[in-house]
Amino acid sequence: MVIEGSLSAEERQERLLSTLREENRVGIEDAAKRLGVHPMTICRDLKALERSGHARPVRGCR
Repeated sequence: MVIEGSLSAEERQERLLSTLREENRVGIEDAAKRLGVHPMTICRDLKALERSGHARPVRGCR
């Protein structure tokens, strides 16, 4: 499912957190496709979530 339009960083991060809660993981490529953004955008969002204590990396971002 690709999201129409652009989401703010806060909206993307909330969706990533929701996925983390449901699935206990977020795949960068899959999340990028679902949210309609570049994989590096997801990587930056996940790093922001890590800095805020909401996520932790299992493998590093590119």
